[in-house]
Amino acid sequence: MGLSSWFSSRFKKETRNPNLSDKQINDDASSIAPSAAHVHYDKADDKPSASNSHTDLISESQEVWEEAYTLVKNDESMRPIIEEYEAKMLSELQPLSGNAATNASLICDIASLNTDNRKRFMERLVYKEGVSSGRSKAVSQIATVFDSTEQIIGSVLDVYPPASVVWAGVCLVLKPVNLLRSDAWQSSEEYKKFKVPIRKEIVTLYGLVIEYQMLTFQTCNHRIRDFAKNAVGLSQWDEKIRAIISAEKRVDNFLNYDHKTNVLANLLDIKKVCENKLDSVIKVLNQHHEFMLEESLSNERNALIQDFKPNPNQHNYQAYRDYFDHIVAPLEGTNSGIRNDPRYKRWETGEDRLFLILANPGAGKSVFTKSLLQDLENQPESNPSTVCSFFFKDKSGQQNKANVALCKILYELFLAQGNLIDGVRDMVKPLDKEDLRLNLDKLWDIFEAAISQTAPFRSIIILLDALDEVDEDQIKNLLYRLQRFSNPAVKFLLTSRPTQAVLDMFQSQKDFILNMNDDVECNESLSRDVTKVATSRLDTFFRNNKIENGITKAKLRNTFKQHMSNNYTYLFVGLIFDYLDKQPMKRLPSQWIETFTTLPTTVYDTYRALLEDIPGNDRPDVKAMLQLVLAAQRPLTVREMNIALNVCTIDDVIDSTEDMELMQDAEDFKIWILKTCHFFLVTYDNRIHFIHQTVRDYLLPLKSSDDKRPEWLTDDFSEEACHQTIMKTCIKYISAPFIQRPAIASLKDFFDAPLPTQLETQQWFRQTLEFGEYAFTQWLMHLDFIRNREHKEWPEALETVQKQFVFMPFDFAELCFCCSSFPSKREVEVFRDMPLLGEKDSNDHRDLTLDCLAKGLVTRYLKTSISSELHYAISLSEELISRTDSTDARLSRRLIDISRAYLIAHDDSSKFHYVESGLDSAERAVQVTSPGHINRPRALQVRADALGKRYFADPGLTGDDINKAIHDIEEALNTTSPYVLDDQDKAFFLHSKAVYYGYRSRQGTDSSLKDLDKAIKVAREAVDMLSPTSLRRDSALHTLSVWLGARAEETREIEHIDEAIRVDKLALGSVLPQQQRTTSTDHFSSLRGLVAHLLLRYTFTESLEDLRESLEVAEYALRVIPKHHDTYLGCKRVYIRLLELADDVGLEYEDVRLNI
Repeated sequence: MGLSSWFSSRFKKETRNPNLSDKQINDDASSIAPSAAHVHYDKADDKPSASNSHTDLISESQEVWEEAYTLVKNDESMRPIIEEYEAKMLSELQPLSGNAATNASLICDIASLNTDNRKRFMERLVYKEGVSSGRSKAVSQIATVFDSTEQIIGSVLDVYPPASVVWAGVCLVLKPVNLLRSDAWQSSEEYKKFKVPIRKEIVTLYGLVIEYQMLTFQTCNHRIRDFAKNAVGLSQWDEKIRAIISAEKRVDNFLNYDHKTNVLANLLDIKKVCENKLDSVIKVLNQHHEFMLEESLSNERNALIQDFKPNPNQHNYQAYRDYFDHIVAPLEGTNSGIRNDPRYKRWETGEDRLFLILANPGAGKSVFTKSLLQDLENQPESNPSTVCSFFFKDKSGQQNKANVALCKILYELFLAQGNLIDGVRDMVKPLDKEDLRLNLDKLWDIFEAAISQTAPFRSIIILLDALDEVDEDQIKNLLYRLQRFSNPAVKFLLTSRPTQAVLDMFQSQKDFILNMNDDVECNESLSRDVTKVATSRLDTFFRNNKIENGITKAKLRNTFKQHMSNNYTYLFVGLIFDYLDKQPMKRLPSQWIETFTTLPTTVYDTYRALLEDIPGNDRPDVKAMLQLVLAAQRPLTVREMNIALNVCTIDDVIDSTEDMELMQDAEDFKIWILKTCHFFLVTYDNRIHFIHQTVRDYLLPLKSSDDKRPEWLTDDFSEEACHQTIMKTCIKYISAPFIQRPAIASLKDFFDAPLPTQLETQQWFRQTLEFGEYAFTQWLMHLDFIRNREHKEWPEALETVQKQFVFMPFDFAELCFCCSSFPSKREVEVFRDMPLLGEKDSNDHRDLTLDCLAKGLVTRYLKTSISSELHYAISLSEELISRTDSTDARLSRRLIDISRAYLIAHDDSSKFHYVESGLDSAERAVQVTSPGHINRPRALQVRADALGKRYFADPGLTGDDINKAIHDIEEALNTTSPYVLDDQDKAFFLHSKAVYYGYRSRQGTDSSLKDLDKAIKVAREAVDMLSPTSLRRDSALHTLSVWLGARAEETREIEHIDEAIRVDKLALGSVLPQQQRTTSTDHFSSLRGLVAHLLLRYTFTESLEDLRESLEVAEYALRVIPKHHDTYLGCKRVYIRLLELADDVGLEYEDVRLNI
């Protein structure tokens, strides 16, 4: 479930609706930490006077202020604002005053606070939001000026602060303004005739100021995102200021009467002092304005920069890093051929902006690029260059996608030069962030627009390695963009094999190209570099094989040198020593001379020799494994390969997992892979890849004359045959008797099931069948590849499969495909093009498959954050609804499902029209569903979610929505339907009810604590209804924990925060195995909640053990939660705060100082 925590503030609401989805946990837990703002106060103001007249003065001044306050309070239009305002003040005042403060005594209690408590009250009001250092500075300055002009109403009137978050706090902490000194009130009869009208005008003036203060309070605490607009000064604020100024003038009118009273003299003195202070006030407010605008701009800038960070499901950061780390470091003194080349020198100095290195495989292009990147990253700060890079890798997840590369480059560029994002703000803001990440043309346009603004002294260097491995659908566009690019601020260094596509594109720019194959000096330099590496490897070989005789070593060196003479590449050297390491130990060192004499002379000859050395009993497995790697749609994990290889190589029916004889330990299987064919395969991020692009080229030769494969590998080893092999493996797996069936037996059962049951079914597929995620979807993609190669239409291709695999359960295959949430948008599109599987090819059945697939795409989005999946799901649902008759029983469920999808789309994009679409669909679902139908309570529940979402988006505009949402949930729970409400549905609805009661408790009404207690009670009921294995239990526990934490903040009682912490820990210890849990949003949210609650308990207890535990959990959270996740930032802020607290109290703690 999605539940925005109330740790931040009672009024700073995240505009997210807890509609029980994993996508909506997005709050900042950091701000429960008390801020230590240092605000100046004049202690003399708080010293009690020995004079009774002064006591009377305070009393009289308070009476004037309270009279004005009552005037505002009696205004019906201000009542909701006043109630919220007073609730906020009272909740913060009570712990300081020690009294049971009431609305009636509010002003008196504030006025009676001593200096320390006034300061603490100010801090609690103003710093509850965890403001930035800049905002804190502005608060301090404003408070200082107010403090020095406390008796001057002009200091209030001159301030124009609709944007000031601290206005309410600053004004309220000050004592009532004293315009009328006590002796003046006791003056002659001549003066007393002015007492009543003066008091009346002062009361009016105070009332306007108080009203202005309250409206500002509402603006600042509810809609922090409106700060920038308010800071400029809107017409409605001008109007209120004019009213205050008019009232002030009426007071001033009394100063023009020619009477010689003390009050006149004092008012004139006050006016003069006010005029003297005006410049100071304006200066402070301007500084405050600048601070806040800068913070607002910075926040918007950071949000835009994040739009360019590659989605983790499009770019596997760990796999990319593993690949990068696998590139060896060059030996010292190598690469001089490139570094001394005149073309490189011109590029290095900036004379040329493009440098392209072309070389055959194994010449060290990637080694050089990595070395150059590390050198540039370690350059002195005096050289202000920004360096961005991408290392392409063919068939390695998304590492061959040009759009992913450009996203990474833009992200690095904007992080280094944040001002560049400002110039493309208008280009980026209207775009869907996920569509943007997929669109190479838009990304490039943004890149060109951004770098056009870079400062002339800030050069940008971009390194792109292995252009020849870019996806074939994108390579032409990328090369075209690079070839036409011209901007003096950017330098490109590119590397590639000399493919025809690259040569053709850059044929007119040969002055920028270093073709190492044709350059004599570079060839000689490369030969020297490779010789150094070979010599080092050869010395190691001598030591390992006990070859110590000088004559024998000399003969071996000479023989080795002769074999190297025509193939000086790092790849060849590595392969040769792989070959030598596989040779059996020699009895006599001299026997190695014969082995060296017969060494292979080319890379392909070495591949062949290594393959021929594989024992005969391992060859079928190696051949199958190479076919699987070559044709796989994505790199298989070690575990997936373990299963796939066994399924592929067993001819008999696989009745049980025991028949597969799997290596139970993944590390053992990985060791077998590396021992058998480490010269072809390597593992990054626990996935299996070819060690080099030349392996694919070797296995699939373009010409028969290039075919160097051993005979045992040539038979039935084409690209099409490889796809046949892996498709057959997938089908055998789907058809195996040992494959369990889910509890849901049909598409209709899945469609009709409660949402929690659907989610658990999808999770069952993910957890139970280890090769299922690949097999259930990709057999279809391999069949699509084969039919295109064979130029067959879908009916013919499917008929062929049905004849070839008569044992295949097509109905089950369809169920797995449609109900597992595995298929991506691309795979669903392929599925739609083909005839339906099995015997049910009808329009109704086809629509049913699309219903189930749309649900799966939504779930897939929640796991991957790929917006295109969600948008395609909405498109499918809209299409289905458009052709569903109003009398069709399925219409209500389709409307319910699309409403949920719309609301999730709002969370993804913050576009309010999705809320309206979700509410419209929910309203329609309620209308078309009869009161006795099982979908009636579900329709009411989704309408409650939509109302709640609208409330969160704008609580001031639609304040009654939260009450309507609670009413709908209660009606759903109390349905009189003849159908028995499923326990899954009931727990789901209770969960929603707990969420909405909790949010309503934040409105600051008299029933707030009752609502919060109800939220806790109902959340407990939801938890009790869910089994320990239920997927929703974590969400329910998290909700319970949040409201317990809120209760602890209200009561300041230790038992409430203790219970919240216990619930957090229970949520972290339940449901999923550890390897699954670290990818769960609920897991991350519970971690974040635990960190925040531990910190809150420390503020209660000041126990060093609590502080130490808080630090330990915060550290763990930052290690586990991905940096891109919504909860990471909140945990980071809490961690930084904890470190500060640890330093303050001198806690001895082994601070690892995480790189955050």
